[in-house]
Amino acid sequence: MATTTWSASSNIELASVVSLDHLLGQLDTLRNPNNLFFAVRIDGQFSYVHTRAVCKAEPGVGLVDAASGQAEFDFHTIADPNGRK
Repeated sequence: MATTTWSASSNIELASVVSLDHLLGQLDTLRNPNNLFFAVRIDGQFSYVHTRAVCKAEPGVGLVDAASGQAEFDFHTIADPNGRK
């Protein structure tokens, strides 16, 4: 199993995000278009969050097959762990 420590190369604060499309548009203006991967950590207060998690797959199992049995979770009224609103 491989793990890594991630640290942000920059921090920004968005004044307002009204939808996922709005968020993605703001993030697109910040990324270098030559980057293959782009990682984001989002802190905030959310009324609803839907997440998915894929368990570790055996070597040789493709992404589609590995993700076919993913677990899904719904969370309501999620507060910012840093106390920001």
